[in-house]
Amino acid sequence: MQAVAAPLWFVIMKIIGALIGLLFGLFIILAIVGIILALAGDPGRCDSGDRVINISDAEAQSFQSKWDGLDAKLGGGQSGSISLTESEISSRAENYFTDENDTPVKDVVVCLQDGKGEGSGTIESPIGINAKVKISGTMALDGGHPVAIIDNIEVGGVPGFMLSPVEGFIEDIIKNQLDDINLDHKYQAVLTEGKAEINGTP
Repeated sequence: MQAVAAPLWFVIMKIIGALIGLLFGLFIILAIVGIILALAGDPGRCDSGDRVINISDAEAQSFQSKWDGLDAKLGGGQSGSISLTESEISSRAENYFTDENDTPVKDVVVCLQDGKGEGSGTIESPIGINAKVKISGTMALDGGHPVAIIDNIEVGGVPGFMLSPVEGFIEDIIKNQLDDINLDHKYQAVLTEGKAEINGTP
């Protein structure tokens, strides 16, 4: 009995089906690898050079006292400025994210360099899975809420080409948290090594 050749369209559909199956399998593998890298990897703490960053209630209170003093001056119609250290900013951030608000952001450390800031910490998912994150960029303080201008995001050991979906998730978390912070005046942050000078206008 002579074999009947399969129609061309049938062969093409079989090839397409095999390719789709291969791509889906590859997607699943990449997703699993990405999750493992995010959980197991660590982009490291933000770069403070040789400077020691202390996280404490005293540093957080120092930040708040300086900020309240600046706001009081601005509220009286005068311009003013304050200088904040990495320890003060990191401690106030940790206090805000962990003690004052139930957020998925933990173990925050902020490092300051010329013209930009860098932050590192841990983001917890609703199912208890944690990933270490490092972010760099600047902050706009001249509106009703702080706005993060992010230059770079690193998550665990996830390579850059796999980061897009994760970056959007992290950016949403940051935006949601910053939207809860109200700014009563206009501020400008000047960042140098280890220090932020905040200049405010009424």
